[in-house]
Amino acid sequence: MTRSKTLRAALGGLLLTLSAAATAANYSGPLKVGTTAAFAPPLETAVAEAKKQGLDVELVEFTDWTAPNVSVENGDIDVNLFQHKPFLENANQSGGFHLVAYAPAIINNIGLYSKKHSAIDQVPEGGTGAIANDPINGARGLLLLQKAGLITLKPGVGLKATVDDIVSNPKKLKIIEVEAVQLSRSLEEVDLAQGYPHYLRLAKTIDPNKALLFDGLEHPEYVIQFVIRQGHQDDPRLAKLEPVIMVSLSIPETSALSDAATRHTSGASHVIIEALSKRYPGQSVDALRNINLGIHRGEIFGIIGRSGAGKSTLIRCLNRLEEPTAGRIVIDGTDISALNARQLVEWRRSTGMIFQHFNLLSAKTVRQNIELPLKVAGVPAAVRARKVDELLALVGLEARQHAWPAQLSGGQKQRVGIARALVHDPELLLCDEATSALDPETTRSILALLKKINQQRHITIVLITHEMDVVHDLCHNVAVIDQGEIIECGPVWQVYSDPQQETTRQLLNPNHQALPESVGTRLTVHRQHHQSRLLVRLRYTGQGAQPDIGALSAEIAGEITLIYSAIEWVDSKPTGQLLLLLDARHEAQSVTTQLAHIADRLEVLGYVTGY
Repeated sequence: MTRSKTLRAALGGLLLTLSAAATAANYSGPLKVGTTAAFAPPLETAVAEAKKQGLDVELVEFTDWTAPNVSVENGDIDVNLFQHKPFLENANQSGGFHLVAYAPAIINNIGLYSKKHSAIDQVPEGGTGAIANDPINGARGLLLLQKAGLITLKPGVGLKATVDDIVSNPKKLKIIEVEAVQLSRSLEEVDLAQGYPHYLRLAKTIDPNKALLFDGLEHPEYVIQFVIRQGHQDDPRLAKLEPVIMVSLSIPETSALSDAATRHTSGASHVIIEALSKRYPGQSVDALRNINLGIHRGEIFGIIGRSGAGKSTLIRCLNRLEEPTAGRIVIDGTDISALNARQLVEWRRSTGMIFQHFNLLSAKTVRQNIELPLKVAGVPAAVRARKVDELLALVGLEARQHAWPAQLSGGQKQRVGIARALVHDPELLLCDEATSALDPETTRSILALLKKINQQRHITIVLITHEMDVVHDLCHNVAVIDQGEIIECGPVWQVYSDPQQETTRQLLNPNHQALPESVGTRLTVHRQHHQSRLLVRLRYTGQGAQPDIGALSAEIAGEITLIYSAIEWVDSKPTGQLLLLLDARHEAQSVTTQLAHIADRLEVLGYVTGY
């Protein structure tokens, strides 16, 4: 049964429980519920049904988001429906209100929509994007643009982000801010716009299921809440209406985002980790502390860190080989911490696991090792045979299917482990240091196989490693973990090119190496001699600039000495740095202006004499 059908069934049962008894004396009269146009249609139905059951409810519709709060504060209405935590906090602070959240309802998705383009990468240079003009939803729109890779915001700004916090805009996207209710209409004029499925459904401008990228389900701060005046939490009318409204706000299959559409849309979150912590018995320090991550469906996500950083604990929590101490993990809409033993066994069949040490049974052949999980699950022999043949071909072991594990190389053993992990056609594949026991050549072949599996089968892969080269060659996004905490997270090209933390810089070594001794010992802040040469570092962070010595030579006169080059191409973007000595005629101030467009970032390190 789908979620919406289940909720509709629940609605019928809940409505029967509404009492026709009169409300308490201090809460007499109709319960006045404020809402906006986007939520009025489903609420009208719920209100009508509630009235039939004896609960007197009056729906008051507003044309903007602010007026309902004023009305609640003044006592003109009893409850304002649409309100999420950041908006509520902002309203109390800026308006001097005394409003509190009564109960959560749903998380309302938003998306990036376009009537001109079918994919994010089709948005042209100099294109236009529209976001909401209020301080909270505007920040949410900016975070979504960052998630799409179109802009980069200052680290840590989060829900307080404004357009002034944009530090990188490689496509020179023109961002305009409009009223939330006008965003759907702006789609005729802009390249893409932040959109709300409820509004899009009402405006009928575009299919609300057809976002280029969705966001929202991984942001619990955007849960829609009932908001009331402080001290009115004991109103019995609210307790009766709450479940009815919660059901009515679930999005029907034929209107906005159904569960299936949300799950299977490119960019939708497949794995959501919220406030996850783990402390082992008898230990005084957390192995994991307040981990929050969202992993998109179909991506390859890397988790990197030193030995003992908490990587293996985290990935083992993802399939409950370890039990978290706090927090929760939601995978494909299922809170796995709530599963009982029988449900957990069934759920694990949709999740494959690849281990560092292969864990093959020595007394069984390659074919028998792959077949075993299917045999245990009671799959018929003919079906098992077809599936094993398919997987042997996928991992390139048809000729070795009757060999024993002792007769296999390390790479071949890992291929068996990969095939075994795929027998139940999982949607999620967890890799625990899958290449750390392999030589470099074999590692490359295993990474190529994992990439092929991801592309052909659209499986989400979560991979932990201490090797940055593995992340560099395979992953789309990466989280850096240190002492049980996520210290850095983002697209691989961004983290690789511009690491913010010292731990990350050390993991990336030698791409972020120190100055050569022959240069460093001669470096001074000020010019010491008329022949002293200016030392500059050109950084490339994947934001648009290309490392081109020819263009540099054409731009600036005189001798140029390349001290070292550390340029890598990550996700088709140049990342790394060039260290150059410029001719003695150049001064720091003029070079900074003259070469600003040559690199994503230019640093003047000082002057070098006698090199």
